Amino acid sequence: MTPAHAEWPALTGEELLTTTRCVRRRLDLTRPVARELVEHCVDVALQAPTASYSQVARFICVDDPDRRAALGDIYRRGWKVYETSPMYVGGMPLPDPALRPLLERGLVSAEHLAEHMGEAPVLVIPCADLTSATGERLVQAGWTRDAVRPAIVDAALWWSVMPEGWSFMMAARSVGLASCWTCVHMFFEREAAEVLGVPYEHVVQAALIPVAHAVGAGFRPGPRMPASMAVHWNAW
Repeated sequence: MTPAHAEWPALTGEELLTTTRCVRRRLDLTRPVARELVEHCVDVALQAPTASYSQVARFICVDDPDRRAALGDIYRRGWKVYETSPMYVGGMPLPDPALRPLLERGLVSAEHLAEHMGEAPVLVIPCADLTSATGERLVQAGWTRDAVRPAIVDAALWWSVMPEGWSFMMAARSVGLASCWTCVHMFFEREAAEVLGVPYEHVVQAALIPVAHAVGAGFRPGPRMPASMAVHWNAW
């Protein structure tokens, strides 16, 4: 365990799962993050399950100031597109009106991140490498960026990247780092690929995750529906 790990008390599995938040306003934009911590989190993330032991996930970790600034600009423009899309959370109806203040606070937080994404000490982009052995099999099965394909092919690709991305965020939480899963930069994914030197046709980005030391130590579970509203036993 490195000294940086030792600063933080161990969390139980349930604490880690319920308090790994999408952190935006509490990212410390002034304190550098050691590469060894980021690489430790990737080591942990690569233990996540993948489709058919695919090992297609790759992590581009950006601490270069110019590239971070360029990605921040792309993210900011992507946010403007997102605000006009049907997916925009600010325009969605809420099942419980009591959640409106929480949503409004979340939007302020998200807008703050849109303005400051490029200032995060490290930006991490989980990707799927379609030139890997399993990636090539996914292409043979019909995966291309714009093809109409069976849902199982999409599921196999994203299952091979997103568990690693989420495990990365939990590993970061366990060592006192904060992070946030975002993807609106993908409205301009090709531009991001150019910034990152990514072969766009063969490497698919899944997220843009700002990583920083957390401001303050306490994170709590967020408000969610109870299991009784989400579980269907035996049939829909």
